[in-house]
Amino acid sequence: MKLLLVFGLGFFCTFLPSITAETPTIDSLEQKLSLTTDPTEQGTLLLKLADAYKLVNVNKVRGYIERAEAIEAFANQPGVQDKIRYRYGVLASRENKLDSADLIFSNFLEHVDESTVDSLIYADVLYELGNVRRLKGEIDDAINYLNKSKNISLELKRNKDVASVDVALGIIHKNRGQYDKAIEYYDAAYKIFEEQNLKNNMASCVLNIANVYTRQKKYEAALEKYNEAIEIGKDLEEKDNLLAFVYGNVSNLYSLTNETEKALDYATKSYELRKSKAGPQELATSLLGIANAYNKLNRFEEALQTLIQIESTIETSSGLLEVKERLYESKYKIYENAGRSKEALEAVSEYLIYHDSLRKTELDKQALELDAKFDTERKEQQITMLNLQNEATSAKLKATRRQAFILIGGLLLVTALGFLIYRLYIKTQEQNKVINKALQEKDILLREIHHRVKNNLQFISSLLGLQSEHISDVSALSALQEGQDRVQSMALIHQNLYQEDNLTGVEVKDYFIKLIRNLFDSYNIRPGQIQLDLEIDQLNLDVDTVIPIGLIVNELVSNALKYAFKSLQKGEIKVSLKEINGQLQLQVSDNGVGITDEEMGKVGNSFGYRLINVFKDQLQADLKITNDHGTSVVMNIGKFRKVA
Repeated sequence: MKLLLVFGLGFFCTFLPSITAETPTIDSLEQKLSLTTDPTEQGTLLLKLADAYKLVNVNKVRGYIERAEAIEAFANQPGVQDKIRYRYGVLASRENKLDSADLIFSNFLEHVDESTVDSLIYADVLYELGNVRRLKGEIDDAINYLNKSKNISLELKRNKDVASVDVALGIIHKNRGQYDKAIEYYDAAYKIFEEQNLKNNMASCVLNIANVYTRQKKYEAALEKYNEAIEIGKDLEEKDNLLAFVYGNVSNLYSLTNETEKALDYATKSYELRKSKAGPQELATSLLGIANAYNKLNRFEEALQTLIQIESTIETSSGLLEVKERLYESKYKIYENAGRSKEALEAVSEYLIYHDSLRKTELDKQALELDAKFDTERKEQQITMLNLQNEATSAKLKATRRQAFILIGGLLLVTALGFLIYRLYIKTQEQNKVINKALQEKDILLREIHHRVKNNLQFISSLLGLQSEHISDVSALSALQEGQDRVQSMALIHQNLYQEDNLTGVEVKDYFIKLIRNLFDSYNIRPGQIQLDLEIDQLNLDVDTVIPIGLIVNELVSNALKYAFKSLQKGEIKVSLKEINGQLQLQVSDNGVGITDEEMGKVGNSFGYRLINVFKDQLQADLKITNDHGTSVVMNIGKFRKVA
């Protein structure tokens, strides 16, 4: 059974189940299960209950699957294990364990014979794997698997499943910003669902179109679609879930249009529909909408009381790290708007704990699995080589003892060696594929590490900016701004590393452009006020070289922007980095007012100048400062490393 995925904006992003008019209710399934003693019927009902609970209470799903699997007379029937594996994969996907779901579905496709496996299950696995790859950002793979699933469903004339794939493809095009194409897919799916009178699915398509209109800022059109979804679903038995979802999205829409009173009203309606039967995650989601609306209305105490209600709702639930992360993010914003900086900083600290926990747990697990896999493959390859050598030696000794059978023994030896070498070649090829995949996964992990370092540096910069809002001392403000610029210069390096193909080297010219542009913005330089002249060789330098050079350029350009043009309307700053005779020559100069000996003495005692001297020694460089129609600083760097 497939699901239609419907994404709201903001905090009301969720899944909407595909429920046909013929689908039995949970109560009727439970009643049938209690009355039957037939193993096959029991197992079938348990799997149907697992499907029914997927979006109602995911915690119950595993229990139903395991109970079905434990009925041997049912589980040993042909094709049943495929159905069970498929549902374990769907469960992992709904629990947001995307790597586990990917592994289950991929192994299924690798180890089944397409010509003999149940085509319905095969199409469903392709569909689910396509959605998992979409959620992981592997869009090309996602489209490939979804289209394969669609082709099988077309052959089987399963129009409902064709429509489900169209919705998934529509979501992909929506996320790519191809809104007209997305609406084409949603309209095609809607027509199929309408032919089969599947009203919940029809409402799902309308909601997806409403979300497209919201992204396009066509808010009136979006609101019309939300009302259309309500009209379609008004006669459904399970309409409360649909209405709660719609009200949540309408609340988010009104929040985007700054109609905050309406946003609060609809968020409250969503909560009222959910509070009697929804799980803690859904309740917390609705309450977050209410709290954020209170915050925008400056009703801070009511917002904080709502957050306390959320904490009470989720306190007995394990996990829910994402909900807790968003809880402390909202708490930070409320305290910040209320002018309670101390509590805001405490909330930020709690937010970071959950933010890092969500990412670190998965990254650490993947790193350990990859290391273990790599070591195991390497040891197996060594054992195979040693076994081959031992067998060859044994064959030679036997041939020596039995001279009479030398010809036969030689032929057998050659045959055995040929077979072993062929087997070794095949196995080595397979192992190389696994190792290459492991290396690619390590590459992804390294990019994620650079990404996290950049995000943490960006967060430090933001904290410095937040602190500066509460400081009036000019020198302290200047020191905080300089600190922000230094942190930003390092963050840019890690940003370049995870965005480029080379994970250890930085393309200097592109980095300098971003760095100096950031400094111009930081010091509020107007367009045309100061001309920038860059003369940078095409150099790709190691990160250990770029960090000190970047901080030096940050200090020199900052000093020029602060002091060189105090009495001038316009000016020019020149930054040059060239490789000359095995050295890097860095030059930063301006045509400003220059610097006196007295000012030079003060600069020499500054933190920035001491920082430059530390990095000068680290780079084994010499430093020359001249004062002629402005200030020029030239540094010849002897210790550096380029990256191919």
